[in-house]
Amino acid sequence: GTLDPLATGVLVCGVGSGTKNLQKYLVGSKSYRAEITLGYQTSTLDADVKGEIVEEKSYDHVTSYELIEKVLPDFTGNIQQIPPVFSALKRDGKRLYELGRKGQTAEDLKIEPREVTIYDLKLIQKEDDKESTKPIQTFCIEVECGGGTYIRSLVRDIGIALGTVATMTQLERTKQGQFFLDHCLPYSSTVEEVKHDEEGRIIFDKRKDCDWTVSTINEAIRDCRENILQNNNDDDGLRSSNKE
Repeated sequence: GTLDPLATGVLVCGVGSGTKNLQKYLVGSKSYRAEITLGYQTSTLDADVKGEIVEEKSYDHVTSYELIEKVLPDFTGNIQQIPPVFSALKRDGKRLYELGRKGQTAEDLKIEPREVTIYDLKLIQKEDDKESTKPIQTFCIEVECGGGTYIRSLVRDIGIALGTVATMTQLERTKQGQFFLDHCLPYSSTVEEVKHDEEGRIIFDKRKDCDWTVSTINEAIRDCRENILQNNNDDDGLRSSNKE
């Protein structure tokens, strides 16, 4: 599987004979937790330092979570979505991100919208924020979606629906097919040392906190293998376009 450069969470890797069967194991929906920041939009649609702010717009009118929740149903089910310029999709044999680095925009490239499926989309709301009447600049959503969905594009479109612009400032994949965060090998193999922020996201330094060993890697592989064998013995209930 793949993840955006700034994303964290579930990333499934094939080992040995599992490599050729990887796509079969990844059948099913994906789930994400994303942070949305209103008021500005970047060329990459996320907080990548290589991205440039291309538009700024007031979000002062977004003062209630009810307003945010009101637009979310428009982005569930089968929807049309324009992929980001900075993506691995190809145009005339070249990756879109290569063209994006040369300054070309989605309008320049005439990127066509594609149909994607959003199974579930909900707002994560802090209890102490419910009574606030101040403009809401940052909030989080949880998304369960089908393959080919770009969360950065979803964030962009939610911003537009709210009458402003938006950028995805954090992203964590919490599920890919039959694999969840519980199956993942954290950067720190000592569970007691794993730190979380107030939203429950794992905090780590990729250069300092990774202390994997052959033993911890093998243990993770065994856990995932047992999960696959168990799910292959019965109906795991995974959502798949082939089952609908």
